[in-house]
Amino acid sequence: MRLFVLAVVMAASFVANVEAEEAPTPVTLVAFDDTSADTWKRKGLGLREATVEDGVTPSGGSVLGFVATGKGGVAWGPVPIADWRPYRALSLFAKVEGEKPLPVRIAAVEGSSFRSRVKRFVLEPGDWREVVLPLSEFRWDFRRPAGRIDRVGRVLFEIDKGEGTVWLDDIRLIPGVRGTRSWLPTEADRLRLA
Repeated sequence: MRLFVLAVVMAASFVANVEAEEAPTPVTLVAFDDTSADTWKRKGLGLREATVEDGVTPSGGSVLGFVATGKGGVAWGPVPIADWRPYRALSLFAKVEGEKPLPVRIAAVEGSSFRSRVKRFVLEPGDWREVVLPLSEFRWDFRRPAGRIDRVGRVLFEIDKGEGTVWLDDIRLIPGVRGTRSWLPTEADRLRLA
């Protein structure tokens, strides 16, 4: 009986340690301060600036909106961290004003080149929410050569089609617990795919 109790206590301790490790503090790439509109470039998308109250998004304050008019478009901006290998996910806070979901892709672009890794997803209309995108799901997009995840120079945000405004704030990297292998799929990820 003592052995059983000891095993249960050790298992609970292990689970508590793993859960504590899985909740590291995110690192902010872009908080969209008052000068963000000056550092982001765009093509085919309109641009709007606004502010939100503290607590609506992690940083509150200034947010940037990209307006899609049905033809699609892209926006891109620089990031201060080039090596994304120690991180497990990219997160962003988004709000969509529109009537229909918007298909979106976000790319981690290598340096000043056009090489990239991309993740496609859909943003539903509605209020602010966090979108977490595992880096292990960022793929070669077949239109450009695959980029290196340890040499990211900018983030590219693309809306393929649809109408509406996508508001963004707090683009962040979520640290992993496997060092420079954190961005790669885990064994559980591989088993899920199989």
